[in-house]
Amino acid sequence: IMVGSRPFADQVMNPPQSAKLLPDSEVISVDEPVEGTAKTFHIRGRWTISPGQQHSEQVILYIHGGGFSLGDSSLGANLLSHLSDYLKVRVFSVEYRLAPEYPFPIGLQDCVFAYKWLLKTFKPQNILLLGDSAGGNLVVTTTLALKLENLPLPSGVISLSGLFNKFGVYNSWRRNKHSDILVGKVMYSDEHYLGPLSNSFSTHPLVYPVKAHTDQLSGFPPTYLWAANNECLVDDNLVMEKRLVEAGVSVTSYYDNCPYSVHVLPMFLIPSSEEGSMMWGHIKEWISHL
Repeated sequence: IMVGSRPFADQVMNPPQSAKLLPDSEVISVDEPVEGTAKTFHIRGRWTISPGQQHSEQVILYIHGGGFSLGDSSLGANLLSHLSDYLKVRVFSVEYRLAPEYPFPIGLQDCVFAYKWLLKTFKPQNILLLGDSAGGNLVVTTTLALKLENLPLPSGVISLSGLFNKFGVYNSWRRNKHSDILVGKVMYSDEHYLGPLSNSFSTHPLVYPVKAHTDQLSGFPPTYLWAANNECLVDDNLVMEKRLVEAGVSVTSYYDNCPYSVHVLPMFLIPSSEEGSMMWGHIKEWISHL
């Protein structure tokens, strides 16, 4: 499969020199107790800050993907160093606890606490949420949880290939099963994320945000949705967009028509690359109007 001038698999397994961690970037691990909770809670994650952005007042809270059960705050660190430079921001990647050992709502709570922790340093209008795949779900559900708590919301939400409804419920799971080389072969069940009480959460908007009522979504910050038209999750994004628009939310969507596009493709492409400049350039332009 070709993406731009190089095979996609080769780009992922053997990234060019420019796709490595931006020289002189700071990568700082965080494990900080937060008092005032029933049990002392720890904010865990990792700062990625490119040269010159140490004092930026703009921050991205990044929530990684991995089916709610894989990955950690180091995922995507190389790309995040380039995004820090390209968007002139600091980036904090939250280390949320993973299923099945920590089922819903624990991972979501970790993300909400990370946002509250950032509010101690950053103004809400200077915070952006960015997530891919399961992280795309979590940036939306985190924002919804904040709204339900009447907390200040971030300036914008960016979801790349987000999962917004039950696994496999939409036709694109069957239509794109063979064209989606990353998600099409995944064996997964909702019970894996939700645990033994999964039936109790079958319509919960903090699990499946397409189930949220219009009044719950009304007042949501501007939202950017990206998906590939040949991936299994494209219908999740189309329906999520429809629900947000019905609630009066400003939504910008980008559905990649390239036949060789893949799930969360922007996360594999740095902004200065031939392929990444268009995708991240579009997102940067969107951010500039927030």
